[in-house]
Amino acid sequence: MKPEYRAFEVRAGDTRTLGGVVVPYGQASSIGGVFNETFEAGSIRYDSVLVNRQHDRSKPLARLGHGLVLENSETELRADIKLPDTVDGRDTYTLVKEGVLKGFSAEFRVKRDTWPDARTRIIHEAVLWGIGVVDDPGHTGAIIDEVRARLQDAVPKRHRVWL
Repeated sequence: MKPEYRAFEVRAGDTRTLGGVVVPYGQASSIGGVFNETFEAGSIRYDSVLVNRQHDRSKPLARLGHGLVLENSETELRADIKLPDTVDGRDTYTLVKEGVLKGFSAEFRVKRDTWPDARTRIIHEAVLWGIGVVDDPGHTGAIIDEVRARLQDAVPKRHRVWL
């Protein structure tokens, strides 16, 4: 099983905290314009998850139970991350606040999936082993709430749409 990465929405809090959806359930996402992928509700398992920046596991920011809280619901897997008071933690928070880092990217291995056709993948079971805070999320809607708000403020109200 080769590792896979998917990016989703993240938001910055006021006290070096980040939060957002790591994996939405039941929503088809276009993967590189090649195929559509949907995670079934509850398809993500995890027991040891490391948060890093830009998928660089040599610079950990949090770990499940140590700054990382995951919440699984019928609609999504969410993460709340308290970044450490370290150079990497402060830099990551600043880069999110400045809009340089825009989203979460789930690092996972698929255990069981089906392909109803060549362009449709349904993930029934996967193991999450990491979450990257990234600059270029693979999904266009995977924008940090704070960045999304800045984009919305730049557009006249009659033309606003949520990304």
